[in-house]
Amino acid sequence: MDRDNKFLAILATVCATLCALLIFMAFHILKTSGRSQPETIYKREYIYVNASTELPMTEATIKDESVWIVKEHFGQIGIFTEDGTLLRTIEIYTKTLPETDRMLLKEGIRIVTKESLYSLIEDYSS
Repeated sequence: MDRDNKFLAILATVCATLCALLIFMAFHILKTSGRSQPETIYKREYIYVNASTELPMTEATIKDESVWIVKEHFGQIGIFTEDGTLLRTIEIYTKTLPETDRMLLKEGIRIVTKESLYSLIEDYSS
């Protein structure tokens, strides 16, 4: 009977070892099966904002009676004349702004004084 107990103990050890080996192989297969797809790499995005309120435009362009349209231009804020000529872009990305501001910039904001223009740029810069 002692011999039968030893045989059962050896058989149980062999079975446990085989089960552990099968589990290890299954995890290894599952782990390596998804490697054919490229891994997702997350990049940190930096947003740079030019907080200067001075516009490098000529005095002829910045007349008190001028009208400007401030609207989105390729993902940034653009300042246009009333006839649609781009004067400059501001390095503020519209995707960083609240939804209501983005909607207003899509339609265009009409500005009639240079003080209002500078104030609007300052508001978006801060």
